[in-house]
Amino acid sequence: AVAGPAFAAGDPGILTVGMGSEARSLDPHFGGDSDLQRWMPNSYESLFELKPPDGLTLTPLLATKWEVSADRRTYTFTLRPGVKFSDGTAFNAEAVRVNIERIQKGKRGGPYEAIRRIREVKVLDSSTVQFLLDQPYDLTPWLTHTFFASPAAIKANDKDGDLAADWLKDHTAGTGPYLLAGWRRGVDIVYEQNPHYWRGWTNQFKRIVIKRIHEAGAQRLLLEKGDLDWAVYVANDAIPALEKNPGIKIVKTPSFVQEQLLWNTAVAPLKDKRVRQALAHAWDFDTYKQFVVGLTLPPEGPVPVALFGPHYAIPNPYKFDMARAKKLMADAGYPNGGFTLKLWTGPIAWRKPMYDLLSANFRQLGVGTRLVEDTWPAMNERVRRWATSQTEADLLHGVIYFNVALTPHPRWPLIGMYHSASHLSKPTGLANFGYYGNPEVDRLIDQAETTRDRDKALEIWKRVNALLLEDAPAIYLHKLMFLDFLRADVAGFEAVPYKMPNYAYYYNLHRTK
Repeated sequence: AVAGPAFAAGDPGILTVGMGSEARSLDPHFGGDSDLQRWMPNSYESLFELKPPDGLTLTPLLATKWEVSADRRTYTFTLRPGVKFSDGTAFNAEAVRVNIERIQKGKRGGPYEAIRRIREVKVLDSSTVQFLLDQPYDLTPWLTHTFFASPAAIKANDKDGDLAADWLKDHTAGTGPYLLAGWRRGVDIVYEQNPHYWRGWTNQFKRIVIKRIHEAGAQRLLLEKGDLDWAVYVANDAIPALEKNPGIKIVKTPSFVQEQLLWNTAVAPLKDKRVRQALAHAWDFDTYKQFVVGLTLPPEGPVPVALFGPHYAIPNPYKFDMARAKKLMADAGYPNGGFTLKLWTGPIAWRKPMYDLLSANFRQLGVGTRLVEDTWPAMNERVRRWATSQTEADLLHGVIYFNVALTPHPRWPLIGMYHSASHLSKPTGLANFGYYGNPEVDRLIDQAETTRDRDKALEIWKRVNALLLEDAPAIYLHKLMFLDFLRADVAGFEAVPYKMPNYAYYYNLHRTK
């Protein structure tokens, strides 16, 4: 796709956004899982969605109602009438069937994990579709990120049986409010209104221009000048000045999203869990929060406590304790450290003090660090490549990463980051960047997934959480406070605590003047 003409921020019909990263692909089924959250919902829609702020309630979207059989093996959906894809073709039960089959043929990432237990899709009539599962399963939360593309577009743009995968990387064909008008990789992405959108249009933005701006300082300056309507990367020390600017509003939202340093557990010395435990004891959250006052929350382990429901708590076994860290290092055969770790991070302002603190404390253990700052797509490709190349050039010892629950349930972070089927190099790969694997963790996750009694399943998820704390495949750094910096005349923004940072449903936004 070729980008359209540029528009100035402040134009009543144009929203200009600064982003430090961009999507790898806009394919709703074969793209990256983080892309599912940040980009897809503006061009593609699901059968239903989770209602903010807690995401505990399902609300109708492309389906107006649904029924689940008592044995949780048959799901029947009544579809919304009159919905069209952005190419003008009808959304109907046959379109649902085509999309589910496309996902199942591709077998990639989160979209496949969501629907892999569907054995058959039955088209009962044009507005009624039925999913038959191979075993009892709570399917509905996963379907909130199962998006639907035009079957006509898939057929017309199929190339040598690729199911239009190449075309859908940089084109859109969904039922959502915006369609892709242009994409200059590394520069900007431009969306414009879908003329067929079923909800219609009133005062929403006519065009969305998302500019790729890597530097936090540049985003701040452009926001202050009015050349950006919304900045997402701003240095923490710039916040006090921005808070005094009447033309800017800062939205702070406590989130469910945790940031962790995921270790490559397939390479020495990180294969030894005592080394990982030692490094976990070297993380000093109390000192870190002094650098980012009011902008961070304490870490809670592999799964945010909120996803387990009320009254759940598990003690953090990794309090900051350098004496304990040194003993564990000695027990593992590294009394003086003697190795260097390559750590990846993206261009995120709050990570600078985090990395500096980690490095200083690791040095006390005789462990050096080297920061590898690169884009998210480049990191993904490097981690995938290392699984087969095993070269020093491709090796990363750790990835600083925030996990996002595609649904507010413990299954997503636990399956996505810690099940061995989720190794990034596998076709079913999700977010297991560290090639972690524990057969007992796999077994319990699989058991929880198919346990019909939800309370019993939750107890199994808790056991998985406890096992992971013992194995220490990651350092749990902190829980994010979402920060969004907007011009004061942009209205309708609401951060969603269980989604990606800086996510917005652009259809809800408008300008007040």
